[in-house]
Amino acid sequence: MDKREILEILFTKVKDKILIRHRILDSFYSRPNGMTVESFFYQYQEVIDDITDDFNSSKQKNIEDRKSSIDYNIKNFPNDESAQSANKYHLNEINNLDSLDFTYIKPMGYNSLGELYYLSFKASDILDVRDIVNKLKSEILSNQEHNGSVSDNRVSITEGEDIKLKYQDFSNEIFKDKYSELLALDFINLYKPNNDKSNANFSFLFYAMDSLSLIHCSGTKFREYLEEHNIFIDRIDSKQSSWKSNTRFQAFLLLCEKHKIKINIINNLKSNI
Repeated sequence: MDKREILEILFTKVKDKILIRHRILDSFYSRPNGMTVESFFYQYQEVIDDITDDFNSSKQKNIEDRKSSIDYNIKNFPNDESAQSANKYHLNEINNLDSLDFTYIKPMGYNSLGELYYLSFKASDILDVRDIVNKLKSEILSNQEHNGSVSDNRVSITEGEDIKLKYQDFSNEIFKDKYSELLALDFINLYKPNNDKSNANFSFLFYAMDSLSLIHCSGTKFREYLEEHNIFIDRIDSKQSSWKSNTRFQAFLLLCEKHKIKINIINNLKSNI
């Protein structure tokens, strides 16, 4: 994997931390045979270090260019009102550059339509991405140490406090089996913090699980189950019925693979994307 691919994994839609985790995990589980966890994450950390250097260099150059413009205006146009106005603007921009508001724009090449495209991010985004990479590395190494191998043991992609479930029990009036409920609980852990999109997130989950026969209940019963976990939605939104083209689809696939649910159906779905 080259530097540009890693940059796109880390900084495309950089505000979506969950999506970045999924992309890294997808890349990790399709890495070349024999590549260690340390080697895999070394590539990512090296790219983050390089882009941090580029970011700081770009910011410093912007500051120096604006300071030079101010010096030039003071020397050559000391009494010119437009020059003074320009200097105020440059000073304001220098203050912005020194803050966390500076946005770095990285040209990435041309897309399939021949259009130049960019990645853009702030210093806080770099810190967030570095944190995601470090946490995933620690989780995978911990999983490897516990199980002896990471080949058949997918790292949990949940965040926050886990919802517990006795492995032998499941809500059989709602779910097909215990693995289906474990998938649902992982999805709840993953998307519960995003309260403003609960209706869309969990309507998607209903349609996806219903289509794969992982649940056998009405939308009302499913909503009652969500309420047991303090998730309240006013309806199952039919807009989410096209679940295979939904942005949450890749996250759902990862959870299906984690719990080894209907792998043949999931693989068929993948081949038709």
